[in-house]
Amino acid sequence: MADFPVIQTQQLILRALTSNDAPAVFDIFCRDEVTEHYDCYSYLHESQASEQVRKWMASYSDKGLKGFRWAIALAESPDKLIGTCGIHRVSAHNKSFDIGYELHPDHWGKGIATQAISALLDYCFNQHFPFKVNRITAMTDVVSPRSISVLAKLGFQQEGILRESEYWKDRFNDSRLFSLLRRDWLAAHNETKARVNSSF
Repeated sequence: MADFPVIQTQQLILRALTSNDAPAVFDIFCRDEVTEHYDCYSYLHESQASEQVRKWMASYSDKGLKGFRWAIALAESPDKLIGTCGIHRVSAHNKSFDIGYELHPDHWGKGIATQAISALLDYCFNQHFPFKVNRITAMTDVVSPRSISVLAKLGFQQEGILRESEYWKDRFNDSRLFSLLRRDWLAAHNETKARVNSSF
């Protein structure tokens, strides 16, 4: 994991997961308010979190061509995980992948998820990824207001509702599909730069 990409913002650090993060991951996924819109039931045992962390750690290979997960931590407490975010369903041919994320409820409503995913997008679109990313997608539960709000703030566009596209919690579930294209991301960044420059 020595070459794992670490991403820093003024407030956050996105770093590699370690086995020591399992208790913090359990503290997130044992909560019904977190798993309400997630494709799993609330965790009952810390061993479930340990296995999930192990899988996330093992997914980092081939410099991300299979996908990988970051631990989200406050810059002032880099060892204390407060959430995770990452990429999966990577297609080098299509220059695309999906993203996913979750955050401990203690940190909801503070703009942290938006800041973390914004940093992830900047990292991937700025050609630090093994290929020039063109399209990033995200799937949410059809009713998932917090996650939908984060994606909207970051410029994702809803493409539609996928009816009964996924089977979890013993039933078929509708999903919302969102996407962000490189050209949209560049346009938004150029607009931000123009506003900053015009303020001087």
